[in-house]
Amino acid sequence: MNKIKIGEYILNYRKKQDLTQGQFGDLLGVSAVSVSKWERDISCPDTQTIPKLAEVFGVSIEELMSEIRQQGFSNLAYIWCAILEKDGRLIGQNVFVRTVINADDGRDIDVLTMGPICITPELKRNGYGKMLLDFSLEKAAEMGFGAVLFEGNIDFYGKSGFDYARKFGIRYHDLPEDADDSFFLCRELIPGYLDEVIGVYQTPQAYYVDDADVEEFDKNFPTKEKLKLPDQIFG
Repeated sequence: MNKIKIGEYILNYRKKQDLTQGQFGDLLGVSAVSVSKWERDISCPDTQTIPKLAEVFGVSIEELMSEIRQQGFSNLAYIWCAILEKDGRLIGQNVFVRTVINADDGRDIDVLTMGPICITPELKRNGYGKMLLDFSLEKAAEMGFGAVLFEGNIDFYGKSGFDYARKFGIRYHDLPEDADDSFFLCRELIPGYLDEVIGVYQTPQAYYVDDADVEEFDKNFPTKEKLKLPDQIFG
């Protein structure tokens, strides 16, 4: 199969619709600079943008992801997004992204990362987060993925089978050897998938965004005071 870039796909669609980069960006709530970077394959759409892309393309998320798998887009890390609805209202989501463990023996072990799990604030602590988590993990396993690693609170995620990644022999990238790694969690979706694997987990590039793009995106929302809550891992 000949792989194409997601940027090429976006460029072809935009030109077919006779849209400027700015007009296409307005449809997605991103800047023209972001669209330009996608089309030049400097970066690719983040996980939050995929559902909007599907809407703009006039297809469901499932149809878009099916097209992505068939075309073999070579630089899109996104796998799928699970959403939770209540009374016709979107109340939660969980996103899975492909990444790797760089094993000490030279292998690259395919795994998933996920999150953030989002539940609308007024419905938190009602069991919806665990419901969404368990459902999305089940679907990820059905897709054939062997393990999920990410940053989270063991008190919550331990109830869904997660444990400290260090117990699997997996280290967090760029973390000093003596640093606290209790935030770094792992769950095997295929029992024994990480047997004889020792190595370093890599955060997918899709999680890294340009600060200028973040500031531009935030302008679409009312100004809020940034707080650090008691159960928040990172500042």
